[in-house]
Amino acid sequence: LHLYNIALFSLKKENYTSAIDILLDDIEKNDSLLSPQSLWILGRIIEISSDTEYKADEIKKIIMNKISSAIQAISYSAIQAAVDTVEKIPEMRSIISALLKENNTEAIKTLAHKIYTSEQLTSHTDFPSWMPRIC
Repeated sequence: LHLYNIALFSLKKENYTSAIDILLDDIEKNDSLLSPQSLWILGRIIEISSDTEYKADEIKKIIMNKISSAIQAISYSAIQAAVDTVEKIPEMRSIISALLKENNTEAIKTLAHKIYTSEQLTSHTDFPSWMPRIC
C-alpha cells in the first residue's frame, strides 16, 4: 500500500484528474484494504489541492455513502476523508455535525486529532459547535 500511496500522490502532481478517477474506481471496489486507503488518499488530495471541482459531486457522494459501509475500515476512512475535506467541501459540515450528534466515537476522535494537528480548523465556522461534542 505504501507504493500505492506514492504512485497516486505522484500522479496527482502530473495529472490530477487521472488520480481522482483511479481513486474513485478503487473506492467503489469495496475491498477491505484498497478502498480505505483510497478514501484516505482522496481526502488528503482534496485537502491539499487548490482546484477541487473535478468530479466534486461524485466525490461528495462517495465519501458520504461510504461512511455507512458495513466494512469498518471503509467507514472509518470515509469519516477521515470527510474531516480532511471539510474546508474544501462545505457539504461535509452537515455530515460531521450529524456524526457528532450521534456521538460517533470515530468521528469525535478523527475531528479532535485534526483540530489538534491543524491550526486551520480552529478558525472554521463550525469550530464552536464541534468543541462541546469533542470534550
